[in-house]
Amino acid sequence: MNRYFNFDAFFRAFLQLLERLPYTLGIVVVAFLIAAVLGTVLACLKQTGPHILRVLVTGYVWLMRGAPLLLLLFISYYGIPLLLGAIGIHVDSGNPLVFALIAFSLSLAAFFEEMMRAALDAVDVGQSEAAKALDIPRAVYFIRIVLPQALIHSLPNFSNLLITAIKQSSILFTVGIADMFEKATTQSANDYGLWQLEIFLALLIIYWLIAIVIDNIAAFTFRHELKKVA
Repeated sequence: MNRYFNFDAFFRAFLQLLERLPYTLGIVVVAFLIAAVLGTVLACLKQTGPHILRVLVTGYVWLMRGAPLLLLLFISYYGIPLLLGAIGIHVDSGNPLVFALIAFSLSLAAFFEEMMRAALDAVDVGQSEAAKALDIPRAVYFIRIVLPQALIHSLPNFSNLLITAIKQSSILFTVGIADMFEKATTQSANDYGLWQLEIFLALLIIYWLIAIVIDNIAAFTFRHELKKVA
């Protein structure tokens, strides 16, 4: 067992892990964009849709929020090819990225829906009454007035959800995706576990720095948008 901290191993691991950062962030951004669209649609349906759709959205959110992402990842990776194969559609499960994006996006969409629902509820109801008095079509009012304000209200939670998504991406290596966490485990194995502390501490600092950057960008954007509204 290594009894001292090796700074050379730490900095070497830090630089090697940074090489996988664009790929890791790319996966998260794609999954997050899909989840944002799906979650926003679900939130709108829950606000304005018929009763049956509201019930279905509620059930979906409960299911996805209660299911561990790792479990959804395994179900997607192992279950979807079997399900499609049963109906005569054969897919290549050798590339796990598509299945990871499906599981990741569906899970994040449930949390995004809850975030957007709270943001929509935060919009002043008096504006709805004013829109009715001015005979503004409901769709126009919702898209042009309510949704932009809701997006501003959601910015703090938006950044928290994005940070959570980046941290959750560390489990994607379990299905063979070569992200930063996979690189860290491979490095550790190649060094026979000698520099485990240095490697995983470097990974921790990278995640920490990403969180700081996202948090500061979101805070700046939120203050800027509030000034524009004011």
